[in-house]
Amino acid sequence: MSNFPNTRWTTVVNPAALSGDANACAGANEALNALCQVYWFPIYSYARSWGKTHHQAEDLTQTFFQELVEGQWVARADRSQTKFRTFLLTHFKYVLSNEHRMQQAEKRGAQFEHLPIDFEGADEHFQALAGDSSDPTAAYDRAWAEQVVDQTLRLLDREYSENNPTLPFDALRPYLPGGAALARFSYEDLEARHGVKMEAIRQRVSRLNKRFRELLVGIVADTVSDPAQVDEELKSLVAAMVA
Repeated sequence: MSNFPNTRWTTVVNPAALSGDANACAGANEALNALCQVYWFPIYSYARSWGKTHHQAEDLTQTFFQELVEGQWVARADRSQTKFRTFLLTHFKYVLSNEHRMQQAEKRGAQFEHLPIDFEGADEHFQALAGDSSDPTAAYDRAWAEQVVDQTLRLLDREYSENNPTLPFDALRPYLPGGAALARFSYEDLEARHGVKMEAIRQRVSRLNKRFRELLVGIVADTVSDPAQVDEELKSLVAAMVA
């Protein structure tokens, strides 16, 4: 644990931040906002699968994360063991199971200064992702896995595109994890279209797949406080995607 690098989650639950240290508080808020950008949709999906309407789920999600940023829930986290994914779901379940808190959250949703969460298209996205499943926990896990993979691909796209203008990232996306369902051109077609040799294309695909895993592991590691939990979360992610 002592040799484990500082992560967004350990930054959020830094005792110095909780004690009111200005620099630590600023770092904790920045880290928490970054985590919220990945986790708001899993929380929204859980609420929708729990039977809430789109607007109810939106208010509950917005209010929940606002309270999270204000520190009302973070202060109760187990700093040594809790994974951010587990921490969030545990406390959101409490909100949903507590009728008074749930009603207050729904009423207060419009009163908060909203976090930068864009709910446009969220309901359609949820419907497509959930399918026939009515299990809120499964919906949460699936949405979490998708968000992590999407964030990984966005980072990978940004890195690649800065240095490889001749062959666009979208042309290689079908050869990366989760791209099997996308239309795929052969290496021969890509060579003819973009003027990049097939061997160079193979090397780029290989490097992209390796870098994808590195980025994915880094994103997951940002949400735990113990290196042993990284493999656990990666296994959970794969299981959620397969399911």
